[in-house]
Amino acid sequence: MHPRERVLGLAQLIRQQGKPYPTPLIHEAERLDVTLPPALEENTPNPQRNLKANLGKESNNDETTTTETKES
Repeated sequence: MHPRERVLGLAQLIRQQGKPYPTPLIHEAERLDVTLPPALEENTPNPQRNLKANLGKESNNDETTTTETKES
């Protein structure tokens, strides 16, 4: 694997996790003349993390559906 591929692959994994790039990765990218994609800010929601959270909420909503009771 080419060093540039390794740096970009690591950057992609770190970005998907919603974490900032570590300084050594940034320095290596600069040394290899590689432009890293913009890192997600910590306050910026991760789309995959939101999807998982929303899926969890939907399944909880199904369980908490209220049923009407009949009065005799």
